[in-house]
Amino acid sequence: MCLDFIGQLPVTSNGNRWILIALDHTTKWPIVRVVPNATHEVVAKFVYQEIVLNFGCPTEIITDRGNSFTTAMLNSYFKLTGIKHILTSAYYPRSNGATERFNRLFGGMLAKYVGDNVINQWDEYVDRALFACRIRQHHATGKTPFYMVYGVEAKLPGDELIPIIHDDEQNNVTNRVQQINQLLQQRDTVHERLNSNANRMKQYYDRHLKNQVDELHENDWVLIHNENRKKFHPHWIGPYKIRKICPLGTYQLENVQGQIKLDLVHRDMLKRAYVNPRTMQQWCKPSHRNNKHHLS
Repeated sequence: MCLDFIGQLPVTSNGNRWILIALDHTTKWPIVRVVPNATHEVVAKFVYQEIVLNFGCPTEIITDRGNSFTTAMLNSYFKLTGIKHILTSAYYPRSNGATERFNRLFGGMLAKYVGDNVINQWDEYVDRALFACRIRQHHATGKTPFYMVYGVEAKLPGDELIPIIHDDEQNNVTNRVQQINQLLQQRDTVHERLNSNANRMKQYYDRHLKNQVDELHENDWVLIHNENRKKFHPHWIGPYKIRKICPLGTYQLENVQGQIKLDLVHRDMLKRAYVNPRTMQQWCKPSHRNNKHHLS
């Protein structure tokens, strides 16, 4: 299961500015709560009330490295409940791609519901947008999240009324057992399908990494792509020295003063920098002429 915040959004009349989202990786079942602040207390309460009390403790939770997810209190709570907390690579939101894709889908759904209505009432339409996402067929599983959780499709307003058949209790139990067995089979099929997709993506990704022309080594100087840059800010920031090569295509970096960055950075976010030691500085303008950057 993965967690993420959407926001900061325009403050509503109820004081809400953020949307906290949880997404189950297998069933694609989303859980959403509107909140006034993005704090670790909010995250802990959300996990307990919306996830643990309804579905039990998840095996693992994936988040980015935002301050709301990396406090000692939250880490202690995860350890206490036996939840493995996995942090994505810094400067690489695509490593939590399922959440990013759902955020775009949910944001689009919510925008359609809000429409031309008063913008400070967007939190009143969150439940409708959430339900729309739950009954929408997911491209990865081929099923709706609603079916993957309950074993039946949701009955929608306006659907034709199903005739009520007064059957004996044993037949009702038998039918429900058959539905549950079918659901278990579907979940196994979906699990195999997701694993197949993941393996295919991994093979493509491994080939991509191996075909990197400019291989990086320890003590090389690099720049970090500034994905969250504002207008007139540089596309690349740095330079940083590679201190250690880590698993999964990530690197531990240090700045020109020798201070180690706590977050690992993914290879896709790095580019080699050629530096002049006599005029070393902690900032670099982007160059559009080629893929190599020089500092002089």
